Amino acid sequence: MRWLCLRLSISCFIFLTIWPQDTEGVNCASAKTCGDCMKQSPDCAWCKSTAVFSNKCDAAESLLAKGCEPDQIVQPKSSLDIVENATLSNAGDAALGDAVQLKPQKIQLKLRPGDKYRVKLDVRQAEDYPLDLYYVMDVSSSMADDLQSVGRLGNDLATRMSNITRDFRLGFGAFVDKVVMPYVDLSKLDDPCVGTDLDFTCQPPFSFQNALSLTNETSKFSDVVSNLQPSGSLDYPEGGLDALMQAATCKDIIGWRERARHLLFYTSDAPFHIAGDGKLGGVVKANDGKCHTSASTGYYTMYDQLDYPSVSQLSQVLEQNSILPVFAVTDKIYNVYEKLPAFFHEAEVTEIKEDSSNVVDVITDIYSSITSKIEMDDSITGELKDLISLQYTSICVDGTTTANNKECAKLALGDTISFLLDITVNKSLCDKDVKSRSFKVGPLSFVEKLEVLVEAICDCDCEQIKEPDSPKCTNGNGTFVCGGCVCNEGRSGSYCECDQDETEEGIIDPQCLMEVEDEVVCSGQGQCKCSVCLCRETTPPRIISGDFCECDTNDCLDAGSNEICAGAGQCICHPNDRSRCSCMDGYTGEFCTCSSSNFSCIARNGLVCGGRGYCECNQCKCDEGYDGQACECKNGECESECDANKPCVKCHFKEGELYENGLCEETCLTEPIIVDDLEDIGTAQKCKYKDENQCVVSFTQEILPNEKLELTIKRDPDCYGGPGVLWIIIGIIIGIILVGLALLLIWRLLTFIHDRREFEQFEKERQDAKWEGGHNPLYKPSTSTFKNPTYSAKQNS
Repeated sequence: MRWLCLRLSISCFIFLTIWPQDTEGVNCASAKTCGDCMKQSPDCAWCKSTAVFSNKCDAAESLLAKGCEPDQIVQPKSSLDIVENATLSNAGDAALGDAVQLKPQKIQLKLRPGDKYRVKLDVRQAEDYPLDLYYVMDVSSSMADDLQSVGRLGNDLATRMSNITRDFRLGFGAFVDKVVMPYVDLSKLDDPCVGTDLDFTCQPPFSFQNALSLTNETSKFSDVVSNLQPSGSLDYPEGGLDALMQAATCKDIIGWRERARHLLFYTSDAPFHIAGDGKLGGVVKANDGKCHTSASTGYYTMYDQLDYPSVSQLSQVLEQNSILPVFAVTDKIYNVYEKLPAFFHEAEVTEIKEDSSNVVDVITDIYSSITSKIEMDDSITGELKDLISLQYTSICVDGTTTANNKECAKLALGDTISFLLDITVNKSLCDKDVKSRSFKVGPLSFVEKLEVLVEAICDCDCEQIKEPDSPKCTNGNGTFVCGGCVCNEGRSGSYCECDQDETEEGIIDPQCLMEVEDEVVCSGQGQCKCSVCLCRETTPPRIISGDFCECDTNDCLDAGSNEICAGAGQCICHPNDRSRCSCMDGYTGEFCTCSSSNFSCIARNGLVCGGRGYCECNQCKCDEGYDGQACECKNGECESECDANKPCVKCHFKEGELYENGLCEETCLTEPIIVDDLEDIGTAQKCKYKDENQCVVSFTQEILPNEKLELTIKRDPDCYGGPGVLWIIIGIIIGIILVGLALLLIWRLLTFIHDRREFEQFEKERQDAKWEGGHNPLYKPSTSTFKNPTYSAKQNS
């Protein structure tokens, strides 16, 4: 029944607003009560008069046309109430009290769901704004020389910072690591440096110590740091995250001021322990992110009971307290820290020398960098993101307005900039028990934030008065409220006059025919129920509407862009006719495709259609012989985009055909911008060409949104002189000689290698040779031997 009543309240007008970035349609007629009407769209209004009894939710213009009196139209507008709006001031303006860097400071908004309300927020980096700088230092033995350097630099730092702000406070904290195994040697607690090659005495190890709370007596800084002795630990990483957590959470002990810029400066030459590392020492309880530093001794007391904090946990605490951490580390561990800013809301990482002698320069440079830019942030997170949307538009110091941008740079102290905040409430907030939400928005690292309280307009005042079972609703078949009937179950119609069970099927009801001669009810796009057309459901942005379903937003669809009214108009239903586009100012045409702007017809030389035609409906109508998007082509030959302005650039250097014929002033209507360098060209197109002297001329060209050409020329061409003929000849001769020498050396080397191999082969064969003895047949001994054969016979006998 509720669905049927909803369908019966379809109006004959559809006022459809199409934003360029959002083509989703809104159907006012789908609302059956005044409260529902308020949720549909900020363009929807409700007629609480009985003069209009059907289609009571519609565009205000349509309700007036139906005969609804102006004072009977309910259409509450979004409104702004500025609660606090103190004037921007510097810290030195004693008569105004504390410095004010944001204006306004607190606002209340009542918004129709879907209504984008713009609020202007002025921001100024106040001069002499209070600065609290807390120095957290690793005092392990490897940082002994750094400790001495920092102790000497305290007064110098105070002097340098006094040039930036007269309200400067300085504090100091030291850290080593948890005093449990395996992080420190428990056998050397009195002097952890005993047995090492260090020639000094070390103090007992500790986790974190607040050695000096924030004070404007900066001379104490040097005294405290100079009297500190280094300490020692066993493992390489240190307990730096423990120290940062205590420095951030112990606001009263450290002395952080509520209205001051908070800078937490961390120095170390070692990496840090992270959450979970404590298990090695038997410390398994997760860090609770609370202060556990003794106010009397300054030491962290829960080091042996709470694990190290995680990076994300520390980031959350620093963000809550508007503290900006700066990690100043030596080059050997810079790669460990350089990616940390990605895990913090805002953080800086920089490099210091091994002995920390450049600390003063690092701090002043970091502070100047921080104060030279402003980046906005807000507390719209989690569920709030689904209920409220916020978009930023920046107006920076040079007056440039940039949409979807939340940052301005190149600022000086005292500069005032603005941000336009477009705040929108989603209609889902109306489904919540509490229909208001609050959030804060402001620059990162600023303590001050704009407090915004948003309340959704979800109801009508007239809904407070209801007449149940009212005789105005056909024998009490509904509740009369806000001038209309909300029918009981089983009833429908504007006056709840129809019984759904009595509706006859298959009979054409003449009340559902737009023309008498029509044969199809509800224009063929709906069903006739109780003499009322119920248009068929469609998926937005398409909506079918009208008393006879004769209006279809597809009639407003531009085929080229596939957007309703090309994103430049509203699709309006005309009763007993069809939907047509009502174009925004500056647009014409059936589908609002023609812009009165000539931007798309501007050629690169800044002229409409290059001076060779005229612009009609965003398209160039070129003179005979020319064609192309901007008439840049002649007889099929198209000039490049850079060629369009080359003649005028040549005029600047007093050369070229235009200059020779005296046509520069007549042809070149844009005064060029002359710069020394073209590094920062933004979205402009960069062009180059060689002049008569073979020097490279560089320039950029860009068509601005105001349809003007911006031509920027580099002051001096880049000339590269060619070598002289004599030097070319000498070079050739030297080259030939060098090549000859190289070949000779190669030949000599190859010969040497060959001879060496031959000699080695000879030596090998000589050593392997074996000489055998033999008889020379030509040799004749010098003596002859004769034997008497008879001599031996006689002896034998």
